[in-house]
Amino acid sequence: MAGRPGPSQRFERMAESRRDTSETYARALRHPRRRDILCMAVAGAKAVSPGGVSGRLDLPHNSLAYHFGVLVEGGVLRLRFARPQRGTVENFYKPVPEALAHPIVLELLEENGLGQQQR
Repeated sequence: MAGRPGPSQRFERMAESRRDTSETYARALRHPRRRDILCMAVAGAKAVSPGGVSGRLDLPHNSLAYHFGVLVEGGVLRLRFARPQRGTVENFYKPVPEALAHPIVLELLEENGLGQQQR
């Protein structure tokens, strides 16, 4: 019979969605540099860019751009704006509010003393 899914089916879908989200965030934050980038994005009042954090993390711009891409794909960061910079475009990112509310991300932020700053 085709119709609305029952409560148990809806619950299973919600649980599956939560598992998928948890796995996505865990994968995105698996690398220590990506965790560092997220912490910098949360701690700072401004949007962050690969060029802006390259000096603090002592990594080349192309490596940072890769890590930013993984964080965007994982739903942890979102492109805020882009601006021309010396013949290229510099992208600036902010944390995704929904990601900051997730238990995996909250735990990481609290471990780094940033649990209350993201609110």
